[in-house]
Amino acid sequence: MDLQFQELILKYFIHYHDDSDLLRLSDSAIFENPIFSTIHELLVKYRRKYGQQPTKAEMLQYLQRILSKQRQVIAQDTISELTITIKTLYMPFEKPSNFVKDTIKEYVLKVAFKKRYIERAKQLNEASDEDFTKWFLADQELMSAVNDSGYMHSRTGPMLASNDVGYSSKVVTGYETNIQGLNAQLNKRGYLSPELVGLCGAPKDFKTGILLHICVGYIKRGIDVFIADAENGEGELRDRIKQMLLGCYFHQIGANSALLSKIYESIRQFNSSPYLNHSQTGKGAGDIVVRMFEGRKSTLADVDAELALTMKTHPEFAPKVILYDYLQLFESVNPKNRGNFIEKNKDVYHHAIALNRKYGTFAFTPIPVAKEAVEAKVVNIKSAFANDFSQAFNCHSSWILCRTAEEKRDKTGRIVSAFQRSGKAYDTTAATTICLNIDADRHIIKELEPDAYLESFDAMYANDSKKHKYDLNSKKKLRDE
Repeated sequence: MDLQFQELILKYFIHYHDDSDLLRLSDSAIFENPIFSTIHELLVKYRRKYGQQPTKAEMLQYLQRILSKQRQVIAQDTISELTITIKTLYMPFEKPSNFVKDTIKEYVLKVAFKKRYIERAKQLNEASDEDFTKWFLADQELMSAVNDSGYMHSRTGPMLASNDVGYSSKVVTGYETNIQGLNAQLNKRGYLSPELVGLCGAPKDFKTGILLHICVGYIKRGIDVFIADAENGEGELRDRIKQMLLGCYFHQIGANSALLSKIYESIRQFNSSPYLNHSQTGKGAGDIVVRMFEGRKSTLADVDAELALTMKTHPEFAPKVILYDYLQLFESVNPKNRGNFIEKNKDVYHHAIALNRKYGTFAFTPIPVAKEAVEAKVVNIKSAFANDFSQAFNCHSSWILCRTAEEKRDKTGRIVSAFQRSGKAYDTTAATTICLNIDADRHIIKELEPDAYLESFDAMYANDSKKHKYDLNSKKKLRDE
């Protein structure tokens, strides 16, 4: 690659901040010129530490700070060349054509994959199926960063089959949840940015608990989670997360603090590997940051500011998941819509999706719905959402937690799809029903085999006069994990 093209790549990274993901995933090895390679490394480190693009003055000052910490003596000629080159790179830059941008992204992608494959080749003989899965997800993230920056979608012309050969067959896999029945109903077997997912249910029916269970599953796989809470409080959510990790009652948390540390350390050791992408599982255990916001007063602009500040002050924190508890409690940034419940919700939901695009995240939120609609054997979706279908349809997918009085007694429940833009539609069969054992006291959730559970469920309702004597626990069978 000639020097002119190397300079073009560096200018692109400096002047086009929207491709920050591509910058983060790129490698200094793409530059044969050592001066360009050094400047690229400085740029990546600066953005990782401070979360923003440096100005020319900041970049020059940062260079001096780094040089002052070097143990070995750097030749003055080299320092002068670095300084002059930085000043040159920050000169006004004409917007590159789509062809140039695509060429840059394609080259960065090739070099990144080449380095990954060389590293992984050393581990192939000992690699497990889980290793290959993690590698695949890391590669998907790299491809996703390129997709989002427009590389794969830069072609113009009519969408004819002849123009789309090689693209339509591309398989995209999302970040799987720890509920296999849910993954099985998703076309991507998981979620990706900018998806927004709603879990509907009766008030105080453990909706947040189930979503916290999913979030804990993500941190066990090394994925960071940000929680924007407007209802429970930071302390309560932290305690509930501890209960899930320990599988204990609330009053037992304090006595098990040492065990909690061991559990977290075992997760960290299990996931740590130099061959995994940082934001997937490369740093070991993921982390959960909980931030409290004032309900019915705070907007998602407040969440945006808090998340940006958290990522700036803790550069190692790179969330892929956001949990809102819950979106209905946030106000619209548009004052005109704050008195209109439906329009306010539309604003907030679309703002959440916009934040997902900005941060490369996907998000979950509980959605409270009519108690009578979901405490039944057959769910009435229309009644569940009353006159406000926007709550479901503004999400990429919405699910309903169904629990009859008998199911609550037996600590069980069902989750069915209310609406999905991509995935299976609910048809009352076992294939589209997620059956759970819900121990709210100890915050333990286990997946049940749907065929056996629904068989007992139907039998219980076959004779109304006997249903109070029928115990769903007698037919519980844990789903194979």
